[in-house]
Amino acid sequence: MFITHILERDPSLKPVKPIVNGLTDIAAFGAVDALTNGAKLPVIFSNNTKLTNPSGTQLGTNEFIATKDLKPTDRPIVHNWSWDKILRSCCIKQADVLQGIYLFEDQFDLDTIKRNYEFYEKYTVHESSLSPCIHSILAAKINKMNDAFAFYKRSSRLDLDNYNDDTKDGLHITSMAGGWMTIVQGFAGMRVINNKLHFEPKIPSQWKSYSFNIFFRGNIINICISNKQSKYTLVKGTKLDIMVNNKKVSLTKDKEVIVK
Repeated sequence: MFITHILERDPSLKPVKPIVNGLTDIAAFGAVDALTNGAKLPVIFSNNTKLTNPSGTQLGTNEFIATKDLKPTDRPIVHNWSWDKILRSCCIKQADVLQGIYLFEDQFDLDTIKRNYEFYEKYTVHESSLSPCIHSILAAKINKMNDAFAFYKRSSRLDLDNYNDDTKDGLHITSMAGGWMTIVQGFAGMRVINNKLHFEPKIPSQWKSYSFNIFFRGNIINICISNKQSKYTLVKGTKLDIMVNNKKVSLTKDKEVIVK
């Protein structure tokens, strides 16, 4: 289920400060050396706004219209606008900057994640099955649980409610997987850090509890999270140490461990 993404900070990459569409004090930092055959991919961000800028296309528009202010008759825009209008607008089809932050989350502090989420989400039309789950996971990360739950519902019900008017073209397997991701990586806060499972469990106010199993390196762990506590049971395996809210929890087979 997991692809290891490697972020390499290249000492030879010197910071630069170009002007990008009016955002001053832009600096490039680090270099991504993952899935690119060694190519270096600089990440551009503003020290003033703490926002990253993918290419300047959205930030270069003269008109900023939040998704909520679009006319109902315009949605989905891919069916109602020309591509020339779409590409010149501030509208973002799916997570782009936020997708990068999701993949390299450990390289960004919580405030930077929050600033980018709050800026880019309001211009995202989510007309892609790939989009709601990433927004849900990051929303849970920054404790916007109402947003996280709303995006969970959009991801899990994309085809049932025909949000993008394209269910007739076939089911969106990515959105189905996204529903799982929002629960496990979003609400339960599961990450793999330094070869160890980490959890930061949360629960939407609309639910009383939820549970799931994880197969991790030959071990099967059952996780059950409620309003009052989280429970961890090693179903298969002999011993496994995990982290819950940055504290070590040791599991042994068939013995339930409760964390409050």
